Amino acid sequence: MKTSERKRQYKALLRPELILVLALLFSGIIIYWGYLFGDRLLIFEDMAGDTKDQYISQYISLVRHIREGNFSFWNFEQGLGMNEFCISLFDPSLMLLLSVGVLFGIKTMMEFLPVLAILKIILAGLAAYGLLSQFSYGTQAKLAAAYAYGMNGYLMVWGQHYQFGMVTVYMPLLLLLAERTLQKKRGRALFPVMVCICSVYSVYLTYMCLVGTGVYLLLRVCTLDIGGRERAKRFLASCAQILLGIGMGMVIFAPLAFAVVGISFRTSHEGFRLSEWLRTAFTPYTDIYYESLFKRMFSSNLQNRHTIRESVYLGWGNYFEAPVMFFSTMFPFLGAQFLLKYRKAKETLRQRIVVYIGALLICTALLLPVGGMIFNGFLVSSHRYTFVLLPFFAMAMAWEWEDIRRGGSVSLILTGIVFCAANAFFREAYQVSILSCDRTNAVILAIVTELTALLFLAAGIIRSASGRRKLLCIGMLLLAAGSLSEGVTCYQGRNAMKKEDAPLEGYEAACEENMKQRVSENMDEAVYAELNYPQQYFRQMNHPDIQAALAYLESEDEEFFRVEKDFYSITQCMDSLIQGYRGVSSYNSVMNGYVSLFFEGFCPEIYQQDHARTAFWAIADNTAAASVLGVKYLLSEKADLDGRDYIFMKQFGEIYVYENTRETSMARFYDQTVSEESFWENVGQRNPSEPLERVLILEDGEDKELPLQKSQAMQEAEVILDAPKQDDFLTGTVRTSSDGYLFFAIPFEKGWSIYIDNQKTEALRGNIGFLTCAVEAGEHEITLRYEAPYMKEGGVVSLLAWGVYLMIQAAAHRRKKYTAL
Repeated sequence: MKTSERKRQYKALLRPELILVLALLFSGIIIYWGYLFGDRLLIFEDMAGDTKDQYISQYISLVRHIREGNFSFWNFEQGLGMNEFCISLFDPSLMLLLSVGVLFGIKTMMEFLPVLAILKIILAGLAAYGLLSQFSYGTQAKLAAAYAYGMNGYLMVWGQHYQFGMVTVYMPLLLLLAERTLQKKRGRALFPVMVCICSVYSVYLTYMCLVGTGVYLLLRVCTLDIGGRERAKRFLASCAQILLGIGMGMVIFAPLAFAVVGISFRTSHEGFRLSEWLRTAFTPYTDIYYESLFKRMFSSNLQNRHTIRESVYLGWGNYFEAPVMFFSTMFPFLGAQFLLKYRKAKETLRQRIVVYIGALLICTALLLPVGGMIFNGFLVSSHRYTFVLLPFFAMAMAWEWEDIRRGGSVSLILTGIVFCAANAFFREAYQVSILSCDRTNAVILAIVTELTALLFLAAGIIRSASGRRKLLCIGMLLLAAGSLSEGVTCYQGRNAMKKEDAPLEGYEAACEENMKQRVSENMDEAVYAELNYPQQYFRQMNHPDIQAALAYLESEDEEFFRVEKDFYSITQCMDSLIQGYRGVSSYNSVMNGYVSLFFEGFCPEIYQQDHARTAFWAIADNTAAASVLGVKYLLSEKADLDGRDYIFMKQFGEIYVYENTRETSMARFYDQTVSEESFWENVGQRNPSEPLERVLILEDGEDKELPLQKSQAMQEAEVILDAPKQDDFLTGTVRTSSDGYLFFAIPFEKGWSIYIDNQKTEALRGNIGFLTCAVEAGEHEITLRYEAPYMKEGGVVSLLAWGVYLMIQAAAHRRKKYTAL
């Protein structure tokens, strides 16, 4: 084989995309080395505690239900019951993760998390490379910017929350296809398909993506060298494609949207006033916000990530909620140069004006609350939207990289300003950091920044093309060094769960040794001891005594009941999802609003940390509330609860099983009602839950004093709700001597239908937040069915939208064929 032929083959193999994949793969392995090959799991109990306390718990429950063949869109294992659309069920990365769990088990699923994180990094980089390829950037510039995008701070920080990671893949793909649509290039037919894929992923994140895409379309169409009418036509056609894509995904988008805005009171606009909104939107943040904003352009880890020992987080908000702006150590240099130099670029005046308008919009969004409010549904300001900005950072970085390669000027003054600011930030970070890994990162980033500044100074002097190419090759190494150091630091010094528990026989001794290390005078040793205490995560997950107690209760009681604990063993609120029982505790940021009102009025102590976390163990002594909520049995580690409204049943090792002595059922009959206003006027100093055992609160209930005892009919009534084989289908019976109401300890929520003797009856809201219906005297069959709200209606819209899409594509194909003839 000739040498020239061999070179061509090697060149064909080393495609830029392959080089990018290999670079990101290698970088990902370095970042997640301890999670891939060490003893750590990508599950945290520190500032990313949601991974342990919420997401993994939900995934374990999903895997178990899928394996058992009883998955449904309602799950009674989380809190009083939850619409499963509150989870990003149709995130492809989650679907892959669940598939691993179903096929290979829970532990393998957990160990697969870093592999999934690396896949997202690679996909994000490839998506960015595809977007940059729509413009006239050189290959090296595209590789550098795409690598920086794949290693961006948002993916490293918010990627720890699992479902946020995929949005960094979707955003550049949306922009790529939007660009091809405006340019009428091949592949534009996939634009509505991409919108559809995004819309079934997350309403919250899709909204942000589409706001960013819409602004891009509006600005980009203004730069096209076409007439004004044609610009308007292409812009409107692109918007129509977005609407079509949402329609194509409406079968999932509609129930997803309901789960976000139709259940929780978090999105309420009560009392909205435009003048007040505008005042808030354009009132500057406090100084600490701007400090965090600028520091986070150089690193996500300069303000002490942990609140541990005597040290506290020094930034704005918290580690996650502060704006995530890191896009490599080189970007502050390149971005500043781009803003300065683009005004003299060869592009048209209109293009330059539009680019600076875009830059102004980005600055306004970051510097004032208006950006965070618009991207957060016009509510309070949030900076989770910063992923929208990163593709534009990549464009600016690629443009400036290419300009330097081609011999463009370099502002030495601007380089000096960025260098001085960076070094001041890194020096301060070194001084305030309590972890050695954070101090090491500050040193590495400072060195990389110094070398980068020297590189820019050299670029300002060297004019030859070959000299600049060599400089930029060094720049690629500096880019990788800074990004790797930052990425590794995001996952070092973390309170990560372990793949193996501490040995049982040496657990107490290990705990004693850990406590000694915590009080060490060596700060590093003390802090790391606190972050790496001996764990028994898997031992608690499969606690044999708890599993034996749960199996005993299921064998003894064929009715639908709730069981709870007066302690927690795995998570603060989500043990039920992991250990597989129907309880009350939950960590749910979009909790049913009516249930929230119930908790606030009847047992506010149930809230832990915030209104997203409800923990039954905090109100375990309130047996009246437990009775109303359907908590019939209590698991405890205490042997002295007998006689305190609980009666001892059986012991399983260290677990004691008690029964609530109050009448407790998931369904009960009432023939006495009271209005909400009358209830609160008359409840007095009593436990407000206690009267609910005798009287039902209804929206149109009677205005009267609270009864002191149950009516005769209520005492004689018999209501049985059978243990469900699947959580979205319940059956039971009722026998009563008088007309009245059936109360179910199930959240009042759209999607539930109640049938009495196979006849659908109106669902009412009783006791503030629960399902209720009227029932006549006699014996009746009860059926409750749950269907995801708006899924059927969304399915119809999706069928119509897909029909329109296919007809459009068929017509386009015929036109193309006719034109060819």
